[in-house]
Amino acid sequence: MIDGSIIRKKRRSMHLSQRDLAANITTQTTISNLENSSGIPNSELFNKILRRLGLSMDDVFTEDTAEPGPYLSKADDASKNFDHQGVLDILKKIEPNENFTDEDTLHYDFLKADAEMWLTKDYMGAIFNYNKMQEFARNKTDLSIYSVLAVCQLGTAYYYSERVDSAIHYFNELPKLLEQIDIENNLYWTLFIMDNLTNFWSKQHEFKKSIDFGQRALEITEKYHTIDFADTLSFTVGENYAYLKGWDNKKAQEYLAQSYFLVKYTGSKVAQKVIKERLTEHHISFQW
Repeated sequence: MIDGSIIRKKRRSMHLSQRDLAANITTQTTISNLENSSGIPNSELFNKILRRLGLSMDDVFTEDTAEPGPYLSKADDASKNFDHQGVLDILKKIEPNENFTDEDTLHYDFLKADAEMWLTKDYMGAIFNYNKMQEFARNKTDLSIYSVLAVCQLGTAYYYSERVDSAIHYFNELPKLLEQIDIENNLYWTLFIMDNLTNFWSKQHEFKKSIDFGQRALEITEKYHTIDFADTLSFTVGENYAYLKGWDNKKAQEYLAQSYFLVKYTGSKVAQKVIKERLTEHHISFQW
């Protein structure tokens, strides 16, 4: 579980009121609940609060298998770092039980199914797991970001199973589903889905459609001051412009150079190497 007293102590050491800490993230009531009863908001909001305080999950986390929230937040972090085995290792410490809300169950099931898919490359097994999530979510009143993620990864699993028509079906469902999702409270996963849409339609040579999704996603990164997926989005949009208008096209070069600048900032050596090679191949300047 979370030790709320650590959050309170850190906030006070920074001379912040509960309202100051909550500003542009959540409500003062949520902060009070977090500090006094260790009540955890959704993982997106909770991670924003921790970042504002300069804390990590390890700083505030105490072992208590009764509460799923801290484990799910730690598993989120592992997933975002592509540490799929780490996700499963964390999830082994908990099992869905009476302390799980329906949202917790969907969260757990998505992280587990996604990690297993990438570790085993068993895409048919993944399709089964994501469809189980859809069955579970079908009778729920509110649409969960995790059921939307299941639709996204159904498309991905079908694509890697070489069943492209089925993949297209699921990727076509995503835009309307995203309209029902609160972007600010689900920022990372919304951008994850937008990045997948941008990448998928580019692979289908639907370059204009891919550009549209990519540019909309980049507008979201600017609005909410995040660089999550901005590097890969810029790269894919840049390539799309190049495929449509040539590698000497100004927009193509601007987006591709931007992607290299961003990936240098994020520190991904593999992505940096791929992007640098593509820029060099087409004589695009990246010495900013």
